[in-house]
Parts: sequence; structure tokens; C-alpha cells
Amino acid sequence: MDHPPSSNPGTHRHTWAFLAVAALLTAVCPRGAAAADAPAPVELSAKRAIQIRFMTKLGERYQVFRSTDGAIWTAVGNVVAGTSGEAVLTFLAEAQAREMFKVETLSGEPVEVVKSLEDFKQYQTWRLVRTLLGPDPFLGEAHGGGTFFRSIYVSPADAKRVNGQFPAGTVFLKELRTNHSGAPGELTGAFTVMVKRGGQFSPEGNGWEYFMTDPSFSQVLLRGGSETMCFGCHSAAKDLDFVFSAAALSP
Repeated sequence: MDHPPSSNPGTHRHTWAFLAVAALLTAVCPRGAAAADAPAPVELSAKRAIQIRFMTKLGERYQVFRSTDGAIWTAVGNVVAGTSGEAVLTFLAEAQAREMFKVETLSGEPVEVVKSLEDFKQYQTWRLVRTLLGPDPFLGEAHGGGTFFRSIYVSPADAKRVNGQFPAGTVFLKELRTNHSGAPGELTGAFTVMVKRGGQFSPEGNGWEYFMTDPSFSQVLLRGGSETMCFGCHSAAKDLDFVFSAAALSP
């Protein structure tokens, strides 16, 4: 996305899968009048379902880990046997809890993380990297050029390059807003998203998958890797793992 200074790319062996909220499951149900000896109604806390999807390889085995602080990780669920297809796992968490997940192979091989439009809907709860306005020599007319405010969000909040590359599961999203008297106004245009899918996906593009979607996240307008026009532009930031805003994050 928008560009800063350069740094060298590298490799990683662990895959991080940080998933956005897939749904909110509320469990507050009003009850009518009950008999005097009936138990008092119990109000259950709101839950959210966190869905993890990743590509598997036949003969490989995978373990999901869970953390609330990014420092201590606990294995959750059973070891998943690879099927040469996509694995989909769902975990419940408290609605307001900060939950992070990562997937690792038992052999240390990279894991390919798959995302969908549903994973981007809560982007406003992600970390805001920066908001830009004004012409950019690399953008031209792309991403609103110098006309619109460009706000860039990242998930997970502590995303950073490891040996020059962002871990699989990292997501950058850029929204455009009108210029309302020098302040961001209404949403306009399409959202653009970069997902570090990793694994064997688009090795020439360091595993990045590009999306364009409408502001309601109801339509995929573009999706792909090195065959997209996005790749051609972001190749100018190859030394930053194809992310123009990489320097706004550490290291």
C-alpha cells in the first residue's frame, strides 16, 4: 500500500492465523412471567465465533494455538491431519475478549492461510496504521490518488516483519473517504485488501493475495496473486515485502 523506505525480505517458518470476527452470537432472551418456584432466568454472555481456515497437505499434521496476549500460546483442539484441501475450524470466544490464533505444522512447514470477505468486516476494530491525503508518485490514479483520504488498517495489531517478511495471516486493508473540508468524510470507492496467504501461494509475490470489494463486503471485485494489476504496482515495494506502509510498522 502507500510506500516508505526499504528493507530486505527474508523467510519465515511459522504461520500466524489471526482471524477476524466471523459472527456475534447473542444469548439474551427475555422471558415471560414464571411460577414462583421457577429458577431465575440466566443471562448468558455474548459470544463470537472465530473461524480459522487454512490449506492442508496430505501427510502433514497441524496444530492450532490460542493466546490472549501474544506471549503465551496454548494448543487448542486436536491435531488436524492434512487432506490436500482446506481445513475449517471454529472456536467460541467471549465477545469482548482479545483472542489470537496461529496454526503450525508439526514438521515446521509453512501453512497457507485462506481469507474471505467475512474476515474483513470488522476492520475498524483493527490497528489504524496511518491516514494519508495528497498525491503519491506510485499511486497515480489508483486508490483515489490525491483526491481522497486513504486509511490503512492492519490485523493483527502487532503485525511486523520477521526476517523481512510479514507472517502468513497478516491482513492490510485500505479504505477511501471523501475530503470533507479537510477531514475524512463518507466512504467511497472499493476497499482494497492484501492478505499474506503464504504457503505455496504466489511464491513470486511472497505469498500475498489481493482483494477488491465493495464497501458492504458483499462482492469480490478482484481476487488473485501475481496475475493481478495490484501485483504490478506493489512490486515497486518488493524490498518491503510488497507493502508500501511497512516502514510505519516495526521493525
